[in-house]
Amino acid sequence: MGDLQHIFSRLEHSIRSMCRKFYYASAGKKEKTNEDHREESEDLFTFMNVETMRNALSSSESKEEDRRPLLYVYRYLFFQTIESMLRDSTQAIEQLENKLEVAWEGRSVPLSRARSLIWTETEDEKRHELCQRVNAMETVLHPLREERFLRLQEQAKQQGFPHYRALYEKLSGIQLTALEEQMKDFLAKTDALYQKAFATYIPKGTDGKGVERHHLYPVLSGRKYDLYFREIELLPTLEDTLYGLGINILQQASIVMDVEKRVNKSSCCCSPLLIPKEIYLVIYPKGGLSQYCEILHEAGRAEYFAHIREDLPWMYKLLGDPSLPHAYGYVLQDLITNKDWTEHHLDMDEAVRTEFYEYSLFRKLYRWRKYAGMFLYELDLYAAQSLEGMAERYVQMMSRATGAVYTKETYLEDILHPFASARLLRSWMFASQLCSRLQTQYGNRWFRDQQAGRELKQMWSFGATYTIEEWCEKLNIPLDTSNFLKDIQDVWGSANEHPSV
Repeated sequence: MGDLQHIFSRLEHSIRSMCRKFYYASAGKKEKTNEDHREESEDLFTFMNVETMRNALSSSESKEEDRRPLLYVYRYLFFQTIESMLRDSTQAIEQLENKLEVAWEGRSVPLSRARSLIWTETEDEKRHELCQRVNAMETVLHPLREERFLRLQEQAKQQGFPHYRALYEKLSGIQLTALEEQMKDFLAKTDALYQKAFATYIPKGTDGKGVERHHLYPVLSGRKYDLYFREIELLPTLEDTLYGLGINILQQASIVMDVEKRVNKSSCCCSPLLIPKEIYLVIYPKGGLSQYCEILHEAGRAEYFAHIREDLPWMYKLLGDPSLPHAYGYVLQDLITNKDWTEHHLDMDEAVRTEFYEYSLFRKLYRWRKYAGMFLYELDLYAAQSLEGMAERYVQMMSRATGAVYTKETYLEDILHPFASARLLRSWMFASQLCSRLQTQYGNRWFRDQQAGRELKQMWSFGATYTIEEWCEKLNIPLDTSNFLKDIQDVWGSANEHPSV
């Protein structure tokens, strides 16, 4: 399988097949599994094909823009090949995870379900007990997760890198070292601000133990405000938001809104089956703050996929900067923190709008700090030659970042998705700066300006032709935390810097 065009064809088919399987699973139409996809692609994700792509790149004398599709394929193929080398470990983790159950209220609850129940449990003592039982099950997964981590590091060494962090920084296109400095700076600059806001929203822990993670869930869930985010207004709110930007989603033949209520259907997700002609926006309407956030986010992604130029190479539709589609999702999702948007769409009086705005900023600050802490921890984790001391490092960094006491049981919880935190942080920074630019150009009610919509459509049309960093250069905006930092300083005041991690 050394022929380039054959690799391209197989890879495109593999990705489309995976997208289609994801749609059927998320829509509640088929059991969620990727096993068929993995087996179909077994002879595609090989280091022989990686070497073929590497040679094609090194021998190409084309311009940078002509070499970029090759680069996108090379990167994706490389990472997927490493994942295929670890497939048996990944499947072992998934299979054990699916078997594990938590004893709760006289019944056995699947571990994945028990994790979600923590968010909905209203009684503090019961929520604490459920957290402890879930954590006990997490430790059962430790041996398999530890084995997979060590095998991942070994794969990096076999490819000539000292560790996985070095491999990821070289091949992902994400400047991890620069992002590290940004996140250290962000945590330092927001320490005092966060502590001030934290004391306002989070009740103190009991028995002198301080605030634990289970204390955060009732506040961060936003259930207090769910009455303003009614199910009956969910779809009309989305439709009107897009209509203000000059997009009539009800007349978009390329976007199918799947709103039927089915068992095992996801709350909300976007499934691009054939870009830009066949995009599914899967919704299980139920209302509430969380689902309004989800639907705005997934609609932003759907519109991005639906507006990509059809004549672009498939690599610019399916590959490229993985942070970019989600960044466009966050551009719409961040309207939740736009006071003009809430005034236009929600039945809140001025006092509640102000209260909700400040709460939304706190919730957003918590998430930025949580994933900044997670990213800094991952930098240490994926540069480590062993796991000795990493559980303690995890507790230290995550407790500092979130203000809640973390425990060792979850230090490998996200082991299947290395540096997802980095991709998420880049999405947030770009979305924040892009929203600020739109607001500067078109006012606080930019979401009602069709010219703003035309600008977004123009950006969407390029697909993954450009990276987030290149878009920032073209738009003359920084890829940093400055805009969000200004928003939170406006609410909680400036603060002296604290030493960074």
